[in-house]
Order: sequence, then C-alpha cells, then structure tokens
Amino acid sequence: MSTLQTINTNQSDFIQVRLDSKTKKKATNILDQLGMTPSQAIKLFLTKVIMTRSIPFSIELPTDYVEQLSDELSAEVGVALEQIKNGEYVTIDMSDRQKVKKYMGI
Repeated sequence: MSTLQTINTNQSDFIQVRLDSKTKKKATNILDQLGMTPSQAIKLFLTKVIMTRSIPFSIELPTDYVEQLSDELSAEVGVALEQIKNGEYVTIDMSDRQKVKKYMGI
C-alpha cells in the first residue's frame, strides 16, 4: 500500500511516498541507468503534468497483463478504466493546497 504525504517548509515543499522496497529498488535501478534520481524523476513527472494538464502517459493496461491480475483487482481496474472512459474522474487544481489536501485525505 502506498501513501503520499506533503510537508510544507518555509523554503520548499516535500512529498513523501511510501511504497514497497521491491518497487523502489526496481525503479531506482532503472533511473540509475537513465542517469537520474527518484527525486529528479518525480520532479520531471510533475512538471510534465503541469505542462500537459494531464497524466503524461497512457493509463491503459495491456490485455496480457490484465489476465495476470487477480479477479478482484482485475474487476477494480476495469471499473476504473470505464469511469475514465466515461469522463467520471475528478480534476483538481494542484495549486489549491486546501482542495488537494481534502481530496487526498491529508
């Protein structure tokens, strides 16, 4: 289970993400090969979100991957993809910290 926490200081904001060690290790190894740190990759991702006002990559699962998921998780993914397809998603102004905190439950 991943968690996200935003910490505000006088100089800058910090985002802490909790994830399993296997995911962190695999991602860090790939990022090392690309010559960047996880922090740099996250900054790059968030900058691209701002520039495109969207998630900067497709969020569809390949059919063969979906088949590997458990039935329960596969059903959840199917519902989420259908909601996105139908426009049933939430848009949040990331510059409005109160709304972001409320939506994220922090």
